[in-house]
Amino acid sequence: MTSPPTPMRFMAFNIYLGGTRTGGEPNRRQLIEFIRHEQADVVFLVETYGSGATIEAGLNEGLPETHRYQGIQITREPDQAENRDNLWLFTRYPVAEIYPRAARGTVTSFHFGGVRIALPSGLEVSVFTIWLDAAERAWFPTDAAALAHAHGRAPELGADEIAASDEARRFAKARTILDDVLPGLVSDEDAPVVIGGDLNTLSAYDWSARFADAYGHEGLAIPWPVTDAFADAAFTDAYRAVYPDAGTHPGRTWSPYWGFGYAPARIDYVWTRGNALRVTGGHTHTERLQRHEKSTFATEYPFYSDHGALVIDLVVEGGGGAPFGVPCKEVDPTDRPDTPPIGTRIDQNELTVEATSAQPGFEAAHVLVPDPDMFWNSAWDPPAPLPQSLTVDLGRERDLTGLTYVGRLVGRVYEEHGYGAGIDAYEVAVSSNGRTYTAAGRGTLARNRRPQWIPLRHTTGRRVRYLRLTALEGFRGTAGVAELHVYERLARG
Repeated sequence: MTSPPTPMRFMAFNIYLGGTRTGGEPNRRQLIEFIRHEQADVVFLVETYGSGATIEAGLNEGLPETHRYQGIQITREPDQAENRDNLWLFTRYPVAEIYPRAARGTVTSFHFGGVRIALPSGLEVSVFTIWLDAAERAWFPTDAAALAHAHGRAPELGADEIAASDEARRFAKARTILDDVLPGLVSDEDAPVVIGGDLNTLSAYDWSARFADAYGHEGLAIPWPVTDAFADAAFTDAYRAVYPDAGTHPGRTWSPYWGFGYAPARIDYVWTRGNALRVTGGHTHTERLQRHEKSTFATEYPFYSDHGALVIDLVVEGGGGAPFGVPCKEVDPTDRPDTPPIGTRIDQNELTVEATSAQPGFEAAHVLVPDPDMFWNSAWDPPAPLPQSLTVDLGRERDLTGLTYVGRLVGRVYEEHGYGAGIDAYEVAVSSNGRTYTAAGRGTLARNRRPQWIPLRHTTGRRVRYLRLTALEGFRGTAGVAELHVYERLARG
């Protein structure tokens, strides 16, 4: 008699320096609660760095013996420094074999390794955690090129030059894993295999000519070699099996902390191979669970890591039922279009702007200039604590409807000063005389570089000359704005 299929849930998650970098030990506790909440049967963790045993204990707290996770430390080099255990794997299924430590060329257990697990029917599935180098980052030049095109400028690098960022280290490691390491562990090409983790690169499928007109792509088609190598080795990109349209479902996992930028960045993957495996669902997470949103560190750190988490649901044919139950199905929301502004945009040449503080070279007037290399940033040396404000002189009294805001755009100062700077929480106010201001709204803004519409409340029919945008909370205690556009309601007649 044929065994029934087994529904299984897999999670791939880079937890950023052991899970304590984005909120300390309280964040690590919440991170464990989040993983438990997702009810994954196999968890691929990256950057575990000394937290593996703590996470294993937290995942198993209160669970019956039959449902407990076994944690396997994948990174186990002979001369390994303390807390440099980059890769772990957690499974609720019995482990039939822990595969030998990877040691082939430049590929070590710091980059790849796994186990073979046994399902109730006795069918075995090989599961591997993976991490490829972050050197020569793939997303930065992609984002810069998309921004350049969006502003009508020639990018510094072409598509082939951008894709070459994979060549420095990632592509060679991917080829070694796929051509040498994996075949030495799993010789049967039809055997079920699941690989999950952080590839630090973008998808050739997502960035193919098919999606060149998707939001944030700006006509770019980039032949990313690493993901092509996985596809050529008969692996299925599980997320794209669920959501084949990269325009409506970008699946961005980079970065809820630093900011999602302009070009979407999906750098975390689950890959499947084998006729017994069928992808049935998947979703990403980039926001904390609702019960964690009020934590004191949640504004600075909107998620538990600088990476989003990827969750994939599979069915393993003939696996023997679902001993741990079937987790609740979740889906990714579609990529919603930006809220369109209301009213008529005021010519930037009619406006002037001042700031309560500005870092030299990042003055307030830059928000009126259509140049992605220019923006305002509140002072960081010495630091000027928030709140910090931009005050726009409209030139004359106007009936305002709102403004559009774009967070910091430039990429090449990110590493030095902390990229993604923008405004997390704001308030707006208006004035007729520049001395007495009336509140006109407050709220939060997303960490990305897309135009965000800020409507003005209770100003209809009231003519004002000054508009003030105040940053109440911002990335690393600073505020940054790349562009501001103000809109007015013109009189009929």
